[in-house]
Amino acid sequence: MLRQTLPQVLRQTLPQVLRQTLPRVLRRTVPLALRLAHSRVLRQTLPQMFRRTVPVALRLAHSRVLRLMAPRAATPATWLTRRPPRLVVSRRRIGGWRGLLLSWLWLVSW
Repeated sequence: MLRQTLPQVLRQTLPQVLRQTLPRVLRRTVPLALRLAHSRVLRQTLPQMFRRTVPVALRLAHSRVLRLMAPRAATPATWLTRRPPRLVVSRRRIGGWRGLLLSWLWLVSW
């Protein structure tokens, strides 16, 4: 009985939930994405001082996904393609689980 009713309940409630939450999510993420795109254009044209302020703005950005997509100190050409920089302390020197844990913590905190 539960197998039959659960999909029905989900079909009824999901559209309502999405209708309520999506506008809220979009209201937060779309302006942020626009701001990031705008800052990307400005980064290509404005002097070095601006290159220092954009990473700060990115760190303050609410969306973690966008923060991870746009690396901190990226050059304009490699804005979304550059991988995050490697750990200063190599994993070989730390070794094993501690190295993995440290690198994971570094990625999460970044």
